[in-house]
Amino acid sequence: MSRIAVVGGTGHLGAAIAKRLAKAGHQIAIGSRSAESAEKAAAEIGHGATGGANAQVASGADFVIVTVPYGAQAATLEEIKDRVGSAIVVDATVPLKPRR
Repeated sequence: MSRIAVVGGTGHLGAAIAKRLAKAGHQIAIGSRSAESAEKAAAEIGHGATGGANAQVASGADFVIVTVPYGAQAATLEEIKDRVGSAIVVDATVPLKPRR
């Protein structure tokens, strides 16, 4: 199975994607600005998921899924760009403001 990093995996979208991919048997690494938050989210997901800082989990992944808010997109991509190597990067960022 693939090694998949979910950058921003502590949010609703990232956690949902990570959980489903982990249940399917993929090796999941949750990324966050805070390694502690990522480790906590990974423990909640289970299925062998791990957590760490965004750049750390992006390194060595086969796929990197970016699930950060639009306001954090540019800074996050800058942070991980030298770490993704030949991984396929999927950016799920949407520049829309949801209705409340």
